[in-house]
Amino acid sequence: MILLVVWLLPTVADPAVAGVVGLLASGVMGLVALAVAVLIRIRGLAAFGFRRARPRHMVLGAVPGPAAYVLGVVVVVVYMAVESVLLQGEQRALTSFEV
Repeated sequence: MILLVVWLLPTVADPAVAGVVGLLASGVMGLVALAVAVLIRIRGLAAFGFRRARPRHMVLGAVPGPAAYVLGVVVVVVYMAVESVLLQGEQRALTSFEV
């Protein structure tokens, strides 16, 4: 991972791609550090603050995602329906001018 950051990251020309690669590298390095710490300590993840989630909490975490997706689709459909009407009206106004 250090090879990626030190050697490959400076060769990326696009700043946006460099930012994404740097973000990915920092996230992976954190996960690798956690894995090494768990393996070295020969302890469970509870020593690092992890614990099992209750089924209720899993549902509370999983339900808002699809609900937000459906709500987003509805908003986009409504916006496109309203905006296309506005665009058609503007197009008619622009093309029906008299010289």
